[in-house]
Amino acid sequence: MSVGLIPMSAKPFHRGHADLIRVAASENDSVLVFVGLGSRGIKKRKRQRRKFEEPLPDEFPIYGDTMKKLWGGHDDNEGLASIMKAGQGYHNVTFLLPGDELKGGRAAPGPLQSVLTIFTSLITELANKGTLDNVTIPFLGDVTRPNVYVYSDPADSQSRYNENSLAAAVRSSILGAGVRAMRSMPADEIARVNQKALSMVNSVLNKSPGFNVRAVTRGEGTTDISGTRVRELLQKLRVAPDMSEDEYDDVLEELVNYLPELPEGTARNIVKFLVNVAVERDKSKGVFTDTLNEFNKGAIRNFLYEMKAGSSDDLILGTEDYGEHIDRIMLDIRNVKRSLNSRKKSGNYYRKEASKLQDALNALKYLSRKSQRLLQQNSIVSEGNDIDRSDIKNFIYNMKKFRR
Repeated sequence: MSVGLIPMSAKPFHRGHADLIRVAASENDSVLVFVGLGSRGIKKRKRQRRKFEEPLPDEFPIYGDTMKKLWGGHDDNEGLASIMKAGQGYHNVTFLLPGDELKGGRAAPGPLQSVLTIFTSLITELANKGTLDNVTIPFLGDVTRPNVYVYSDPADSQSRYNENSLAAAVRSSILGAGVRAMRSMPADEIARVNQKALSMVNSVLNKSPGFNVRAVTRGEGTTDISGTRVRELLQKLRVAPDMSEDEYDDVLEELVNYLPELPEGTARNIVKFLVNVAVERDKSKGVFTDTLNEFNKGAIRNFLYEMKAGSSDDLILGTEDYGEHIDRIMLDIRNVKRSLNSRKKSGNYYRKEASKLQDALNALKYLSRKSQRLLQQNSIVSEGNDIDRSDIKNFIYNMKKFRR
C-alpha cells in the first residue's frame, strides 16, 4: 500500500498547496493531509494572566481559529476540506485538523508531529514483528507492506527528514532519552543511545516497505506561487482602508487567482473573511486566545462560579428545593455540552471537555436520585401528619442559623 503524507501550515491555502496534493493523490493509494492551526503574523503575550495574541504591524496576521473555520466551515459556509475533496477529485485524500481521529491516530497540534508518529510506529512495528508485511499504524490502520512518502519542498525535506533530525525524534519517543535526559548521561551512554537511534531510523528510512521522502520543487509539476506574496497582498488590503475601488479590485483579483479553483464567489469570500478578521482584531490590538474557542473555558469557570454564588446556602439533601436546584444545573450543563457538537466532526476537538461535562452530569444524577429516595422513603411521622423529614431538617438548620 502506498501512502502520501503532506504536513502543511497553509496560511493561507493557495493553488501551490492544491497542486502538491494533486501530485500526491496521483502517485499514491491514499493521501493524508495534516493541517496546522497555529497562528502566524502575531506576537504571543500575556495580559491579565491570560494568553494574548498581538498582531504584528508589518506582517499579515492569520489566527488559528480563523484557519479552523476556513477548513471546517463556519456559519453557512462550507469548509475547505469538504470543498476541495468534492471539487478537485481528491477521492483518495483525507484532510486532518488537530484533534481529528482516524484509525487509532489522533492528529497532533503540529502537522510534523503526526508525520513523526507514523514514522516511529513503522520502526516499532518492525522491531516487534521483524517485518512490515502486516502491521498496524496510526491513521492507516491494518496495512500490508506500507510504502509511506512524505511530501515537502527540498529545503524542508533536507532539514526535517535527515537522519539526525529523525534520530532525535526516535530518541525522545521510543528510547525515552530526550534532550534533558541526555544532559545527565555519561559520554559513552550518549554515544550508545545515538547509535541505536540511528540504527532504528535506517531500518525504515528510504526502504520499501518503509518511510521515504518525496521532495517537490515549487513550479515543477505545481504552480509557482509564494505564500509570502499572498500574505503581502492580504496585508495591502489590511492597511489601506482608503484604497480606491479599482485598486482594491485589482489586489482582490490577483489574490483570487492565487487561490485554488473554487466554486464561484468562494475565493473572494475567503479573502474578505481573512481581511475582516485581521482588521477587527487590529482595533482591539489583538485577541485573548481563550475567547477563540466555541468551548470557552473561562466562560465555563464564570458559569460555575455564578451557579455557586447564586445557589442557596441552605440546600439540604432530600428536600424538594434540592431536587429542583439539581435539575436546573443539569439543564444548563446539558445545553453547554450540546453546544460543543462533540459527536460531529466539527466538534471533535472538544470531546475531552464534553466527557468531563458528562461526568458532572452523572454525578448530579446520582445526587438527584439519592435526594428523591430520601424524600419519598424516609418519612418519620405517621400518615396524615403534614410534617416530614425535610421539614425537620429545615427546622433544625434554621435554628442553628438563628443561634449564630
